[in-house]
Amino acid sequence: EEQLPYNSTRRLSAYFGAERNLREVLRLLTCEDGLVMDWAQEDARKRYKYQYVVGSTLAYGPVADLRVAIVDSDEMVDILIDYFTSKENNSNMVANEVARVIHVLFDEIPAAMIAHFRRRRDCMKGFVQRCSASLVADLIVRTVSDNPELDLGSNPIFDPVFSEALPLLAKAKVYHELASAFRDASSQSDPDLVSVQTMENSSAVLCGILARVTKAIPYARKNKSLWYLNLYEDSTVVKRIVQSGLVAYHKDQSSPALYFAMKMVIEILAALFYERQNLANRQNTTMWLDSTVLEKEIQAM
Repeated sequence: EEQLPYNSTRRLSAYFGAERNLREVLRLLTCEDGLVMDWAQEDARKRYKYQYVVGSTLAYGPVADLRVAIVDSDEMVDILIDYFTSKENNSNMVANEVARVIHVLFDEIPAAMIAHFRRRRDCMKGFVQRCSASLVADLIVRTVSDNPELDLGSNPIFDPVFSEALPLLAKAKVYHELASAFRDASSQSDPDLVSVQTMENSSAVLCGILARVTKAIPYARKNKSLWYLNLYEDSTVVKRIVQSGLVAYHKDQSSPALYFAMKMVIEILAALFYERQNLANRQNTTMWLDSTVLEKEIQAM
């Protein structure tokens, strides 16, 4: 950005920021048909050249006003979200580029983006359906703000973005969606790369969300959204994923489903241990995390 003449940056911003031009830019980003340079090209970035260039420019380019213009427009944000809610799209390369842009928008203007997510109630289901793409999986976890400005031991509920994310995830039943994605992928008789990535990422996303909301559980037991997100006291979803892994293993011992399921259980227990250590290190506190239900379920497995 420093190497561009100031007038050039202003002209670029004005040109691409025009509603019609910005709409076309987003169409180039989200379009999977008709913009593939060479289907035989092994390098996905060259195969999806337009999407890669547009995604990188919007996410990291010098024209920051474009990102503000997107967030300020329901229509523009809807173009990005519609990509994930459409059943016609299946390219992980394009999904990652669209997710990269949304990720940056969320980092720069989180309050506005979380409001868009809550306005589009179907967005979280769409994200989960495409969680085989790594950046989409990261985006789901990123929705739960991890504000570094909050002091260690502070109640994360005081972070407005964090508090807005809880009902978004709970109403979307994100854990059940992740469990369904894991089950569907693990039930494939001959799982392809996308199925394996779906199993790995869906279980990892569940752990990532739980690790972040765990910090709020001791402070907000009466929060109805946390009742759903607190897997320590309702382990139904964990049990579903482990059972899916066991079923896949019994059908085919080479299936990675059970490995990902057990890795998820270990990471959940690690998050629990870490937060309990934090609580134990605080003075004048009686707060505790009750994981009796989860532990009994794990023992029963």
